[in-house]
Amino acid sequence: MTTSTSIIPNVALVKGQPMTNSRDVAELFGKRHAEVLRAMTGLYCSPEFTERNFALSEYRDSTTAPSICVRMASPF
Repeated sequence: MTTSTSIIPNVALVKGQPMTNSRDVAELFGKRHAEVLRAMTGLYCSPEFTERNFALSEYRDSTTAPSICVRMASPF
């Protein structure tokens, strides 16, 4: 018997465009956020694609220190 698990990513509409962020991607795939950020820096994307689909953002963690994350256009 095969069991399937439904994965529902955290996606929000930002100015009418579905968006997610690097923290939610890390959680969804069971990775550390730092690993996701490191992998993203290794991507080769055209400047136009990067500008359309990625934006630096900040969040405050439990220590209330500001940290970076990346907002990204969601394919969902």
